Amino acid sequence: GDDLFLEEDANAKVVFATLRSGQRVETPFSLIVVGDVNPGADLIAGGDIFVFGSLRGTAHAGAYDDDPQGRLIIALQMRPMQLRIGSVISRG
Repeated sequence: GDDLFLEEDANAKVVFATLRSGQRVETPFSLIVVGDVNPGADLIAGGDIFVFGSLRGTAHAGAYDDDPQGRLIIALQMRPMQLRIGSVISRG
């Protein structure tokens, strides 16, 4: 039905920048980065993470969820140092 588009936490932080080593972006919402995430940069989001560029740093989605089921990390080019969804860690 029409409830397909009713996303409870539809808020997102949007960053138009290339993130360099040592930079960190944190939000309780979903995070959209338009640019590259270089090694040594950290993304932390309560929701999903979308990178329109190369993800080569670390990304942690569902950071504040007890049940981060269905949380996504998506990048146009995925070469991360580390990915985390909730408490589940995966190395690049």
